[in-house]
Amino acid sequence: DASHPDVFVQYFETRVFSKPLPSPPSLLRMVLAMAALGPGLLLLASARWSGGLLWAVLTIGFALRYAALARVLFLPLDWDAVGFLQLARQMTLLTDMGFYSAQFGERDPLFLLAIKGFLWLFGDTEHTVRLLSFFLSLLVIPLFYRVGARLFNRPLGLLGALLVAVCLPLVRESARGLRLEMELIMLLL
Repeated sequence: DASHPDVFVQYFETRVFSKPLPSPPSLLRMVLAMAALGPGLLLLASARWSGGLLWAVLTIGFALRYAALARVLFLPLDWDAVGFLQLARQMTLLTDMGFYSAQFGERDPLFLLAIKGFLWLFGDTEHTVRLLSFFLSLLVIPLFYRVGARLFNRPLGLLGALLVAVCLPLVRESARGLRLEMELIMLLL
């Protein structure tokens, strides 16, 4: 089209699913995972009143991130996320020659190791990479609270955690399967 010469199609992907469509992770599994993760996250809060409020903030963050995850679960992964998944599948932790790197290149081996663990825990699917980003994104919320409470005070730390929990760009990123959340955790630690 001559009126819009800058518009083009980079690639076209068709996905055919067997019947029935693959289902998102069950709510029971997600609730059990959140229940297992919750006490560890609450240990980051030192005061009881802020711990309860932090749990409420985490619940808000969980609900927003799970809605984003369920919305994009059957869309194709980003090319970077596909690369992470392929490298994690190739990764062999212990061989006769030691740790096999799968020729990571510029990729972060810590994130690939986390993907490998999630592949073992949740199964070898594209959804697993999205789940890892989802859980890491939840972990960012109490870490942000902890840093804010240490640098300023608990109410400001809680406000910062709430802002991170409802920040729409972070909510959208939590379902993409990329390493942004891992980088945020490393930065906050």
